Amino acid sequence: MSSENLLRRLEEIVGPQWIRTEADALATFGKDWTSVYPAAPLAVVLPRTVEQVQQIVRLANEQDFALVPSGGRTGLSGGAVAANGELVLAFDRMNKILGFDPTDR
Repeated sequence: MSSENLLRRLEEIVGPQWIRTEADALATFGKDWTSVYPAAPLAVVLPRTVEQVQQIVRLANEQDFALVPSGGRTGLSGGAVAANGELVLAFDRMNKILGFDPTDR
């Protein structure tokens, strides 16, 4: 599947406003605090729901492309760096606490 077709499929899942391909977004979301590896992701996708994440993961499995999860981008090990054209799956929009168990904290 071409990058263009992949981005179109992702737009169908999350909406076009939640796909980032601008150079500054790729640089920001494609790396963590290590700054050792250059960021070079294909795109950044910002899902809102668990269902959207599931659809994106299924698409990645079907089309055999790599995903790099992105939370706070504060890691220091390089584990969340998209340096080889991966798709960054950024969880910035998933910002609601749905439940809390005081025993388990």
